[in-house]
Amino acid sequence: MSLVSKQTLEYKKILCRKGSRNPHKVVGSVTKSTYTVLVCCNAIGDYPPLHVNYKGLHLYSNWCQNVPEDAVYNCSPSGWMESSQFANWLENVFIKHTTKLEGPKLLIFDGHNSHLTIPLIEMACANNIELFCLPAHISHALQSLDVGVFKSVKNAWCNVLKDYYCDTGCKNVDKITFPSLLKKTQGNWMFL
Repeated sequence: MSLVSKQTLEYKKILCRKGSRNPHKVVGSVTKSTYTVLVCCNAIGDYPPLHVNYKGLHLYSNWCQNVPEDAVYNCSPSGWMESSQFANWLENVFIKHTTKLEGPKLLIFDGHNSHLTIPLIEMACANNIELFCLPAHISHALQSLDVGVFKSVKNAWCNVLKDYYCDTGCKNVDKITFPSLLKKTQGNWMFL
């Protein structure tokens, strides 16, 4: 016996190509932009500033306007977090945000190969930071933040994105628009 009544289910018809991946998702177009947002929090729910990484060779000032408070911006050729961007985050966000805390700090992160470099380890040691590296590609199973905290972040982002698509007729989220949407998302996180 089903616990869900037919009235609570919402059915929608869509047209898509046969074999389309995720046909239920609304997207602006087939062109993609890569934005990486590094979000970190501590055990009591404090968030240091966000670190946004754009795909590009140069960071332009109009990509960093109407932004979440104290956010740090960077870019990489791939748009993904690479070793120099992660080191930039450690130095300019994590260390600055945790310097007032006494004693050693523990930083738990996934074990992507871009995260661990000798200079990064030296920087962590110099600032009394213990690095705890989870095995690569299984953080979704081991990292409680993915389920407990980031679920609300992802839900907030999906809601802001749906509203944006409704308002703009599914216009793509470009680098100039992205910070303002991220700012709206940040305001809806449950743990802030």
